[in-house]
Amino acid sequence: MSHIGVAGKELAKEDVVVEREEKQPSLIDWKSVWKPKAFIVGIFLLAFYLPLESKRFTNAILESFALVKWYAREHVLLCLVTAFFTAGAISCFVSQAAVMR
Repeated sequence: MSHIGVAGKELAKEDVVVEREEKQPSLIDWKSVWKPKAFIVGIFLLAFYLPLESKRFTNAILESFALVKWYAREHVLLCLVTAFFTAGAISCFVSQAAVMR
């Protein structure tokens, strides 16, 4: 059966008009989307295969949280409190107008 294309329609030998579906371009830009998708799939696979039954692994995770807790405490006491005291002392001795110049 031979077909003759006419403006988005095809005419067959029997003069039957057949609608032709035109392919629309994809609405997803795969060139920019594949990296985040691959990252999400990688994170999922990493979480799926974590050896949570291993005593060594769970101990390492708990110790890392203990280190974060220790760092937060030490940082607050040694850095932030002293920085606030220093800023308070400077604000007492230096006028705001001198700083804003």
